[in-house]
Amino acid sequence: WFVLEGGQLHYYKHVKPHKPSAARPGEMSERVINLLICSVHPRAREKGKRFCFEVVSPYNSYALQAESEADRTEWVEAIRAAIEHSIFSLEGPVRHPPTAADGGESEAPPGRLRRAASDE
Repeated sequence: WFVLEGGQLHYYKHVKPHKPSAARPGEMSERVINLLICSVHPRAREKGKRFCFEVVSPYNSYALQAESEADRTEWVEAIRAAIEHSIFSLEGPVRHPPTAADGGESEAPPGRLRRAASDE
């Protein structure tokens, strides 16, 4: 199963007896998918499968199936929001160029500054 938490998608599964791993058979193993390098999109209906979507990274692709259309939409939107949040959190605080009101000069054209000020 999957859990979306803290901008990461956690994938849990039971360890099978014939698979070598650090965990013992019957225990849970966890993989963490860094959403910063992923994209997500709904998939077309496939034979015998409905409400599918896919999380794609440069290293792997995960095809997931939700319980309903509403559930799929909620998953896709939540993962997209987590990706967006991860991207914007890397940029740091938004910095605006100093304006004449701040005692500084701006390199932006004056018309552009007036338009931006009038939009607010």
